[in-house]
Amino acid sequence: MPPQPLERRVGVLLGWRCWSTDRSEGLLRPIVMRGLVWKPRQPHEALCPEEVHPVPSQACKCGLWAVCHPMLLNEVGWTNSPPQGVPKLPGVLVVGQVALWGSIVEHERGWRAQFGYPTHLYVLADDEDLAATLRERYIVPVTWGREAQILEQVLPPDLRRGPRPRAVSVRPVELASVPTTLPAIVELIHVAERRALERARERVDVAREALRLERQTLAAEREALELEWERLEQRRQQLGQEQVSAMAKLKRELIAHGITQAAVARSAAVSREQVCSVLAGRYKSRRVVEAAEQLLASRRPRRGGDVTPPQLRAVPPSGEPGVE
Repeated sequence: MPPQPLERRVGVLLGWRCWSTDRSEGLLRPIVMRGLVWKPRQPHEALCPEEVHPVPSQACKCGLWAVCHPMLLNEVGWTNSPPQGVPKLPGVLVVGQVALWGSIVEHERGWRAQFGYPTHLYVLADDEDLAATLRERYIVPVTWGREAQILEQVLPPDLRRGPRPRAVSVRPVELASVPTTLPAIVELIHVAERRALERARERVDVAREALRLERQTLAAEREALELEWERLEQRRQQLGQEQVSAMAKLKRELIAHGITQAAVARSAAVSREQVCSVLAGRYKSRRVVEAAEQLLASRRPRRGGDVTPPQLRAVPPSGEPGVE
C-alpha cells in the first residue's frame, strides 16, 4: 500500500519513475496504464479514471506518481512485468527523472502531481536507435547501453535487465541531476499555464453568454406576463361593464314594476345597503339577483302572452321557467 499523504503543496519538483516503450513506436507509456501516451514536447496532465475531480486528490490515488530516489521505484509496482490482469506487451523499460508541477501531494517517499515531463531518460537496453528516437522526440538527454548500467546499480532487483553488473565506481555527479530551471521544462510550464488561462477565459465567456441568454429569456417571459396581465385586466373591465349594465337593467325593471330596494332586501334577507351596492354594480350577490327576479316574476301579468316590453324582460334564474 502506498504511504499516506502528508501535505499538499504547489511547486516544481524532480522525481523518478518508469515507462515502457516499443522500439517500433518510440513513445513513453506508463507501466500500468499502457493505453496512455506521454506525448512529446507537451506536458502530461494526470486525469482520474474513476470520477471527475481535481487531480491529485487526498481521497484518491490518481496523479502522476514519482519517487524521490531510483532505488525506491519498486514501492509503487513499477516492474518489468505487467500487473495482474494486464497482458504482457513487447517493450523496453525506461527509467528517468521527471519534473513535476501544478498541484502536488507529497508522500513519505515521493509525490503525486498534476503535470509532469521527463528531464532525463535511461533506456535499459543496448539500442542506440531507440535512444536517438527518444532524444529527438522528447528533447531531453537519453542514456543507454553501458552508460545506463551506472544507474542500474542502484535500481531494485526486479527492475534490472539481468544479473547485477560488475561494480563500477559511481560518483553522485554521474546520476542525472537536471535543474528545475531547464528552459524546455519552464517553457512547458508556461504553455500549460497559458492553456489553462485560455480554458478559464473560454469558460467565463460561455458563462457570460449563458447569462445573456437567460436574461433574454426572463425578459421575454416578463413581457408575456405583462401582456397576459393586460388582457386579463381588459377582460375584468369588460366583465365589470357588463355587470354594471345588467344591474342597471335589473334596477330599471324593479322601478318600472314598483319594487323597492327594501322589498328586495327583505326577500333576500340582506341589508338595503347591500342591495344598493349590488344594483350599482359594485358588489355581486346571487341571492339578491334571484330575489329581485322572483319579485319581478310575481309582478308580471300572466295573460295569454307576455306583455312585458322586450327591453324590460329579465333573464329567468337557473332552474326556473321563463314567463310565457
